[in-house]
Amino acid sequence: IFASQNLTMNNFNKFLGRWYDMAHTKNPFQNGLCPTDTYLESKHGPRVFLVDYEETDVKTKERKKLNPQSLTFVKNGVLHANFSYDPKDEINPDSLNDGNYKVFYLTKEKDDEGNEKIGNIVTVYSCLDLPVIGSAPMFWVMSREVSQLPIDQLHFFKDMIVGQYQTLGASEKAVKKMRDSFEDNIMENCPQD
Repeated sequence: IFASQNLTMNNFNKFLGRWYDMAHTKNPFQNGLCPTDTYLESKHGPRVFLVDYEETDVKTKERKKLNPQSLTFVKNGVLHANFSYDPKDEINPDSLNDGNYKVFYLTKEKDDEGNEKIGNIVTVYSCLDLPVIGSAPMFWVMSREVSQLPIDQLHFFKDMIVGQYQTLGASEKAVKKMRDSFEDNIMENCPQD
């Protein structure tokens, strides 16, 4: 997946904060309503960030957190996610040449004063090697806004990222599986800032 050059170390601070997960491919980690990722600074230095993932339990309607994750900036649009992060672990960003978490689509815009800001929608691709399952590609469409994206816009972004997956050589069977498992999330019981 071609990484967006619009996410740089110089503007990553504008990427920090909460993103609402509008759609994602089915994966073993996400099962609730209104999933969110909140990107935070960490004590590990300027290139290492934390990700707090939360979702609303379908039955109890209570927010629950999963274990925090670390995200290390490797190069523009390319990060390395550690889904089993332990705060005691040392993280050496210089040891990474590539990442498993790639920002595919992200725009840069100007605000009313002419200052650069990043857009409100991002698509992300990640691939993990899981025991028994093997390679597990995962896609997300996220928004800064809690309100549901118009369905045609959401499907445009979903089709875009699955199309990139196909362009990179994924088999027809793999592409079909990704397309079929790309679920729109129910944005109910969401936290409000």
